Amino acid sequence: FGPVINVTNYPADQDGYRAWLESTGLYDSNDNLHLVWPANTYDAASGDAVGRACRVFHWAEQTGVISTVHNAEWDPTGVCGVMDVNSLNARAVSISECDGKMYTIWVSANDPAGGVDDDCSADLGAGRNGNGEIWLSVTGDLDGLAWDAARNLTNSYTPDCDTIVDGVNDCDSDNWPTMSRYGMDIAALGISPDSFPEQVYEVEPDPSFSGTNYLDVLYVNDKAPGLGTTGDETLTRNPIRWFRLPCVEPVVEANPNLSPRSVGFPTYLRHGQDSTFDAVIENSGTADLSGEIVVQEDSGPPGWLTTTPAAPFNVNLLTAPNNFDTIQVTLNTGGIVDNPGTVVNLVGKVILRADAPTVTDSISLDIDFFIADTLVGLAWDTISTGYISLTVGNNGNMGRAGNVGEGGADSGRTNMDFYTTVDECDNQPGADGSDTIPGDARVYLYDGSPVVMWIDEIDGTDTTIAANWSIFSTNLSTPEAFKPIADAAYDAPGLLADSLTNGDYDAYWSGFFVTTDSSLTFEKTSYAPRNAGDATFIIQRIACWATDGSEQTGLVVGEAWDWDIPSDTGADNSAGQIQPNGIVYQRGAEFNQDDTLECQDNDTRFGGAALIGIKDATTGGTVNTSAVPERFYTASNETFVFPAGNFVPIELWRNMVDEDGFTVDPVTEDQHMAMAAVRDYSLAANDTLEIWVVMATVQSGTETDLTTAIEDGRTWFDNNAPLAVRPLQAGCCIGTTGNVNDDAGGNVDLPDVIYLVNALFLGGPPPPCPAAANVNGDSGCNVDLPDVIYLVNALFLGGPAPAPCLPQCN
Repeated sequence: FGPVINVTNYPADQDGYRAWLESTGLYDSNDNLHLVWPANTYDAASGDAVGRACRVFHWAEQTGVISTVHNAEWDPTGVCGVMDVNSLNARAVSISECDGKMYTIWVSANDPAGGVDDDCSADLGAGRNGNGEIWLSVTGDLDGLAWDAARNLTNSYTPDCDTIVDGVNDCDSDNWPTMSRYGMDIAALGISPDSFPEQVYEVEPDPSFSGTNYLDVLYVNDKAPGLGTTGDETLTRNPIRWFRLPCVEPVVEANPNLSPRSVGFPTYLRHGQDSTFDAVIENSGTADLSGEIVVQEDSGPPGWLTTTPAAPFNVNLLTAPNNFDTIQVTLNTGGIVDNPGTVVNLVGKVILRADAPTVTDSISLDIDFFIADTLVGLAWDTISTGYISLTVGNNGNMGRAGNVGEGGADSGRTNMDFYTTVDECDNQPGADGSDTIPGDARVYLYDGSPVVMWIDEIDGTDTTIAANWSIFSTNLSTPEAFKPIADAAYDAPGLLADSLTNGDYDAYWSGFFVTTDSSLTFEKTSYAPRNAGDATFIIQRIACWATDGSEQTGLVVGEAWDWDIPSDTGADNSAGQIQPNGIVYQRGAEFNQDDTLECQDNDTRFGGAALIGIKDATTGGTVNTSAVPERFYTASNETFVFPAGNFVPIELWRNMVDEDGFTVDPVTEDQHMAMAAVRDYSLAANDTLEIWVVMATVQSGTETDLTTAIEDGRTWFDNNAPLAVRPLQAGCCIGTTGNVNDDAGGNVDLPDVIYLVNALFLGGPPPPCPAAANVNGDSGCNVDLPDVIYLVNALFLGGPAPAPCLPQCN
């Protein structure tokens, strides 16, 4: 062996790519080595190779050039499913030589550029359930500098397939292909194509092929695509298949690429700042590329997105190796967005519009990021009554998808369960290593979060719903995910999200999080009572307001839960409602077929919730405990969650809006639960909507026990009000309220009234110390019209003096 040669030489300080787990090699007929490998994108700032987005690359000894065979840099969360663990968007590469050309094949499941994004099995398999297809790319010589666009060889489209159920809708997932290293010229061997038996299967990516050179491809037709590494895989008879591949000519077309393909969360800029980065235009195709670069600003002030050269401008790129050009892209040009204390979502595109003949007419660099004082990453904490516990996060999530990341996947134990208490009989494995019941008693509440929706657009019969939630996701990258931010008043370590624990309760304040378009700001506070004995309830407050203080209309605001109450059949639950208490619940399933294993009947286990009340400007500064949810229901996860791996906004909208009142799914299956506390709601300017909810679980009992736990929660809420809603700030309000304009002498007088009126109704600046403007002592810390009335009465009409400063507001 000779000396080691570093083929890739990836620079550590630059964004780019990193070779993944596999490569394949071939010596061509000129005795030159070729290598092909998939590589995923690399972020220099974090030092990590990121996700499944990747390219298939080729290197040849005679050129020393790394060229792109195929761009598979799509977002895997935008398709119905992906492939196995340790797989990128493209995998199982193989390279061959035939008829003076090079051929590369690989497997991809759901390649949006190839027109496939919904080819998945019905068995979600933790989201890794895409049906693979075998794809081909060809180069016209042995240098391998320019490759044509991918062609789908197997075209085995079987969406929502289920091999196990009926044997009719079988999955057709093509995987692990290998290709003969060199082609066979049947004419040189004296073989006539007509002499092949009828069983010879030929894939013709080019129907006009009239040559005599062929390659052979062997692959596995996987009938149950998925993990296959978890110990619970499904055994199926998987055919090993073969076909003849004609050595077709490459398609002569330009193939434009842009790198990076997107800029999004967690990217953000502070107000008044801009940022410039390089974007690379590449023509990886087999013909020269000409076209135009333009910019498109979908939100934000005109001029925030610019390029150098200034768009629009023409581009001309040859085929490889001289097939690259670099442009500069600037975000928030000149710091045009400069309004500290607000969160501004900037959305736009840099678009390459290509002239024919090309693989695609256009390709874009999609930009969707925030201007904010500070965006923050995910943070988690646990609150506990001393009897049950719950994982909570700064994005409003609770449960953390079965508490993934705390002691291992689906570790639970802080999910409103009883696993760690002395009363839980199912807290140890059986003598044979099995669990004492088939269900997992470590988890009651698998996941949950606030939900907000409104109609974004109506185009004919199509309605687009703007929606945000943090359920069914353990990261911040999904389109609907709330984004945690830091407010200037809380922009100190430890105050982005913080504990509010005292002797009466263990509580957690989420900090602030915003909707994707930043129009609404939320906060969530969760309370676990410590003065209520063996309490099995938890109280929570969801609050939201318009980020810019303007009126917001047509809102649906509530919460969603994914209970997985321990059951004989894993996560399958029945559901019920208890009236007039306004309770909706899920219940474990019991089939009386495992009495030798289980320690109790699982249909005695419950988890449910009820609305305590609603507070806004119309309720007089108090929580209206007579409020009833506009909609409260349970529904099948198999129908409304599993197909997309998450809620689909329009489906959730229909479930929460198109029907009224309380309904439950009578079928024992994996269900979720959702409450629309308000619908078609108008959030007044500078108002705050508060939704108070009680949740409870029962280890072993009846509907009556669940009702008692919920009502205990309501009673505890009444007895412990006002509950702190935020951690203490630096203490800008000292003694009593009323000094709204924050004058140095601390005077409370007419200028304070004028300042407050201007701030609330005339577009004036906000009070420097909001706690000092809460002159009526509102425990929710709202600053609104009642404060103006209270201050006028105090100063001029003989009313009571301004209230003392409240710790929770300061």
